[in-house]
Amino acid sequence: SERTAAPEKQALDPVGTDFVPSNLSPTLDAVAADNPSVYDEGCHRDEEDSDPSGCRIGEEAEAPLVFLVGDSHAASWYPALEQLANEGKIRLDSNTKNSCLPLETEQQFLDRPYDSCAQWRTGVLQRIEQEQPDLVVLAGFSNRERLLSGSGADADAQWRDGLAETIAQIDGPPVAVMRDVPTQQKAPNHCLAKNLDTADRCATPRTVAFDEPLVEAEAGAVAESGTDAQYVDLSRYFCNASTCPAIIGDTVVFRDSHHL
Repeated sequence: SERTAAPEKQALDPVGTDFVPSNLSPTLDAVAADNPSVYDEGCHRDEEDSDPSGCRIGEEAEAPLVFLVGDSHAASWYPALEQLANEGKIRLDSNTKNSCLPLETEQQFLDRPYDSCAQWRTGVLQRIEQEQPDLVVLAGFSNRERLLSGSGADADAQWRDGLAETIAQIDGPPVAVMRDVPTQQKAPNHCLAKNLDTADRCATPRTVAFDEPLVEAEAGAVAESGTDAQYVDLSRYFCNASTCPAIIGDTVVFRDSHHL
């Protein structure tokens, strides 16, 4: 499209932009590779790496210490927290690893037990115990296929119990569990390239954008934790009552089907 769109401030229930603006950011050619800076900085662990040391940013010694823990969906929150750290509002200790959920339960990668995930997670939880940060932020992809099958428990219960155990092991610091972002039915760049003047066709119905049983499992684990834990639901910043738009203002919301 030759039309432009104005940037939009963050607001609840976004309507979305129904065309692909000429000033789209990032461009359709670049969006798939628009990874958070945590990747380039060498702070995101790959599938083989079990090193639990985090990356610390923020030079304000008196600012509260925040630990970010989880998989690549946790890494998607890194830019927002990085900005707070650069502004001196927090000190950030970033701990993210490919496909490793912040759940104390058996997980799999490429149909094999994901042993390095368990080792890494244990090490990160030990560091949290030692450091006693002011806040721990947990985030992960709501993908039940990550769970190692054969545990005897159904996936929803395994997910809830795994998150409950992680929260229980974080003794002292308050915990914020991020509700996962909406999953898209199509890769946004491919869909938008075919619908330059009808971008609303690339919006995902809210009814299929979330795995609601897992959302309920997480909310239940937090509610029943008996600790200073909160479930942080930002879904209304990505979706309105019916859809989750692919473009808000002049910005592509997702770089692929499930990453911001």
